[in-house]
Amino acid sequence: MSNFFSSPRFLAASADTLLHGRGAVPRTIRVDGWMFDALVLPDGSVAGNSMSDFLERRSPQSPPLGEVLEVGSLPRVALGRVAVTHPPSTVPGRVPAPTIDWSGFSSWETFVAQTSKRDWRAFKITKRKRRLLTRNFGPVNIDLDVLDHDLVEQALIHKARQLRQTRGLDRFVGRRTRQLVHRLVQERQLTLSVLSAGGRPLAFALAHWGPDRVYSWITSYDLDAANCSTGTQLYEAMMHESWSRDHAEFDFLIGGEPYKYHYATHERLIGPLGQPSLPSRVLGKIRRGSDGDEAPSPVQLATRVLALRAVQIRLSRQTPAPIDDDAYRGPIEAYAPQWPRLRFSTPHDCQRAQVLARAHANDGAVATALIRAEHLLRGAGDYAKAGSGRLAALRADGTEVAEPAQPLNLKAGAWVRVKTAEEIPSHKAPWAGRTLRVKRRVGPHYDLRTQRVVAYRGAVTLEGMRCDGSPAAQGCDARCEAIWRQAWLERLEEDEAAAQPTDATPSSTETSQPLMRVRSQADIEREQQANPDPAGVRFSPATMAQFCGRVLRVEARVARVYDPRRDRSIPVQDVVLLGDASCPGATIVAAGRCDRRCALLWKTAWLEPVER
Repeated sequence: MSNFFSSPRFLAASADTLLHGRGAVPRTIRVDGWMFDALVLPDGSVAGNSMSDFLERRSPQSPPLGEVLEVGSLPRVALGRVAVTHPPSTVPGRVPAPTIDWSGFSSWETFVAQTSKRDWRAFKITKRKRRLLTRNFGPVNIDLDVLDHDLVEQALIHKARQLRQTRGLDRFVGRRTRQLVHRLVQERQLTLSVLSAGGRPLAFALAHWGPDRVYSWITSYDLDAANCSTGTQLYEAMMHESWSRDHAEFDFLIGGEPYKYHYATHERLIGPLGQPSLPSRVLGKIRRGSDGDEAPSPVQLATRVLALRAVQIRLSRQTPAPIDDDAYRGPIEAYAPQWPRLRFSTPHDCQRAQVLARAHANDGAVATALIRAEHLLRGAGDYAKAGSGRLAALRADGTEVAEPAQPLNLKAGAWVRVKTAEEIPSHKAPWAGRTLRVKRRVGPHYDLRTQRVVAYRGAVTLEGMRCDGSPAAQGCDARCEAIWRQAWLERLEEDEAAAQPTDATPSSTETSQPLMRVRSQADIEREQQANPDPAGVRFSPATMAQFCGRVLRVEARVARVYDPRRDRSIPVQDVVLLGDASCPGATIVAAGRCDRRCALLWKTAWLEPVER
C-alpha cells in the first residue's frame, strides 16, 4: 500500500517546489518486481527527494501512473514489518521506522496500561511534567489542527536548531523545502498540532492524518521547555486522537529515536532495494560517516561537519521556486534572514546593540572586517569544541567544560556552588567556590561577546551577582547581570547549602541618590533629534517608552560601557542608570523577548529632578 510520500499531492508539491524546472513527473516504477509511485526526470532516472522518508509498495489494484518504468534501485523503501523487541534490536543495513498497530488493543485504557507497564516513561511521567510546565510557563493548551503559517515557520526554526545541535543536516534552511511544507499545510495534506503554555507555543508536530493512518513527519520543540517533555505531551494527545478516529496505525516514520519505542509495537525496516550504482554507494558511505558500531574518527567527523556546512550554505542561498504561494510567502520572507539564527525583529529596539554598532561604525571598514574575521575563526573553534553548533562553555585556559550529563534543571531559589577558578572563565574567577542562590533562568538573549542573539540551555543569573566591570581593563559601569552556564555550577541540596555561608546579597540602591522623573516620549525624541549622542546612546521607544512619566531613583552614573568583542571600553557622557528600569527585552523572531534584562542607559537630558 503506497504511503504519504507516494501520494499524488505530495509528489506534485515536490515536483513544483524542490524540483521546479527539472521536468519531474509522477510515474509508476518497478524495482525487482516491486512497484512504487515516484518522481521521474525526463531522462528516465528517478528524481532524488530529500524530504521523502521512504516509499512503500503501491496497491496492485490501483492503475499505474503512465507506462511502468523499470529502474535498477531505490535508496529507501519499506522492506518489511516486524514486531518490536525490548530493548529494540538493530538489523545491519536497515533503518527502523517504528509504528503503533492499534489492532492489538481493545481500548485506549488497555494501550496506556500495557505501554506504561513496559516502559515507565510512557504516560506515567506526563502528569508530573504537565504540572511542571504549568508552574514554569502557565496554563497548557493543545490544539491538534492549526492553520497558521507563522507557527509553521516557528516549528521549522526549532527543528532546524535541533538538527544543528545534533550535527544533523538542516534541510529546512532551503527556501524550497519550506515552500514544500507550507504548500502541503495550505492544501491540508499536513496538519499542524501545537502545544502552548501561558500563550507561548512550545511544541509542534506536522503530520498527515490519513483515513486509516497518521504519519508523524516533522516534530520540534522549544529548547527552553526541554525539561518539561513538551514533545511527549503533544505526542500522547495525538495518539489518543488517532485511537479515537479508529485508525489502523500511528506511524512515527523513519528513525530509531528511543522515545518512539516507549510506545511502538512494530517497526518497518527501511533499506535500499535493487543494486545501486557505484556513485550512489560512495555517497551513501560518506553520509553514514562510518560502518558498524565504531565511533567516527576525528577526520571523519571533521569531514562530515564541513560537508554538512557546505550543503547548508548551498541550501541557504537557494532561490525560491516561482510558484503561486501568496498564502504563505509573507511568513517565509519574514523569517528568512539569517535562518535559523535567533535575531531581533527590529534591531533598533536593542539599545545596547546600537551603542556597540555605533562604536564599530566609527572604527572604519578595515578594522571591522579584521574583527569579524577574528571572531569567525573563534566561532569555528567554539563550534568544534561544542560539537553541536552551540558556543562552548570554556574554562579560564580556553578549554571546554563538559556540560553535565543530566541537566541541573535550576529554578529560582535553588542553591548552587560556583566551580573552581580553573573550571570557569577567568573573568568569573573572583566568584569561584562561592555558594549562591539562583535568581532566575535566562532565555534567548543578546550576547555581548558574539553580538548576536543566543540561547544557552540551562543558563541562570544568581542573586546579588552583577558585573563590577572587572573584565574590562578600563572598567565598565553598565552593571549587567552576570549570566552563568550550568557547566560552571554545581547544584546543592537545601541541607548542604544551609551548612555553608552565602557569599552575595542582593544589591540595593543608595537612598542618597536623587529622584528623577523621566520626561515624555515626545520631549525625549525632540531632545534626541536636536542633540544626538556621539556614542550612540539612543532612546528606544519599544523598550523605554513604558518608563516615561515615572519617578525613579538614580542608581549609578555611567562613564564607560564595555565592548567584549573588541576588548575595550566605550566612553559615554551624561548617562545614568535608574533603579527598577531594566530593559523589558526587544522582540526576538519566533522566541519571545530578549531575556538579558540589561540596565537601560538614560541621558540626563531625558530626565528632570524631583523634589525630595
